[in-house]
Amino acid sequence: MFSRHPLKVRILFATIGGILCPFLVYIVLGWAVWSDQPWLHRALGHSGFWRLHTAYARAAAALLPSDRDGDGVCDGLELFFHTDPRNALDHPSIFLRLEHGGIDASVSGDTFAGGLSTRDVLFTRPGQRLAVHGYICAGDVAGLVPRHFQVQITPPSFATAAPPGGVPAAGPLTVNVAADGAVTFDLLAAPDVTTTEEGSPKYLTITNAATSENLSSLQVRRIFAAGEPIPLSTSPVPVQPHVDDGLGFWLPPAKSVQLQMPFVFAPQVRGETYVVEAARDQPGAEWFPIGSYRWPPVVARQSLNPNARNAYTGPLKFRVVPTRFWPVPIAEQTSAAPPAN
Repeated sequence: MFSRHPLKVRILFATIGGILCPFLVYIVLGWAVWSDQPWLHRALGHSGFWRLHTAYARAAAALLPSDRDGDGVCDGLELFFHTDPRNALDHPSIFLRLEHGGIDASVSGDTFAGGLSTRDVLFTRPGQRLAVHGYICAGDVAGLVPRHFQVQITPPSFATAAPPGGVPAAGPLTVNVAADGAVTFDLLAAPDVTTTEEGSPKYLTITNAATSENLSSLQVRRIFAAGEPIPLSTSPVPVQPHVDDGLGFWLPPAKSVQLQMPFVFAPQVRGETYVVEAARDQPGAEWFPIGSYRWPPVVARQSLNPNARNAYTGPLKFRVVPTRFWPVPIAEQTSAAPPAN
C-alpha cells in the first residue's frame, strides 16, 4: 500500500510530525521549567527563563483554574509550584503588592537614614479618602487567582475601609478579587487627631476571606503637611545591569537618577520628616510616594522590568514634600499665634 501511494504517505507522516513535534517540544520545555533544569537557565539566561516560567505558570493555572482547598491559589498553579492543591496550609506564597500607576521606583536605602520604603507603606492625611490599588501575586506571578476569590481588609483603628466611592464598612471590608488579580478599595482616615496614636506605625491587614490566613500587612502612616512641595531636578546615572546570584534569581535592570535635593535638614521637632514622591513626566500626572527621609537622600532607582504589571519605564519627575508624623503641638500653635492687642 505504501508503494502505491508514496506521496500520500509522506504527506500524512509530515502532517503528523508537524503536529506532534511542536507539542513534544512544548511538553519537554514545560518539564524542564517545572523541574528547574540548570541547562535551561544557561541556554536562555535567567531573564529568558523567568519569562518562560511565567508563561508556563499561566498555562497551568488556565488548565486547572479551580481551588479545591480554598487557599486562593489555582490547583494548576499549585501543581506547577510543587505544592498540595488539597491542603490549604501548603501553597506558593500569596500576597498583595501595591500598584502606583505602574511606577516602580524607590529611594536608595544606602544613602539616607530615618526613612521608609513605600513598597508596603501607605501615607494618609487626616480626613483623606485614599484610593488603594493593588494586585494579588501567587508564586510571584501576578493575576493568577481562582474565580470568586475574596480578601478581607482590616484597617487600623483611625481609619475605615470602603468599596471605591462607596459607603465605609463598620468593620473589616470583604473585597472581590478581579479576574486579573486586581484589588481596589478606599481607605478613609478619621478627620480628628488623637495624638496618642501618632508616632508609631499602624497596620492594615489583608487576609483570605475563606481561610483567615494573613496575606499581607501594610504599614499605614498618618502624615501632616508641614510645607509646600519642592520640585527636584535630576541628573541621570548609568543603567545598572541585571543582578544574578548564580542560583536562578534574577532582578530586572534599574535606571538610577541623581536627585538634586534641597540642602535642608529636618528641624528637631518630633516626627518631622520629608516624603519623596514620583510621577510620570507628563502634565497633570498623579504623584505617588516612593520613600521618606530625615535628611537628603542621593539616588532614586526606577525598575526597567517590562514584564511587571502595567509597567511604566518612561521618564519620571520627582518632588519632596515636608511632612510630619505628629500634628503640630499645641505649644507651637500658641507660640505661632500673633500677640493679642
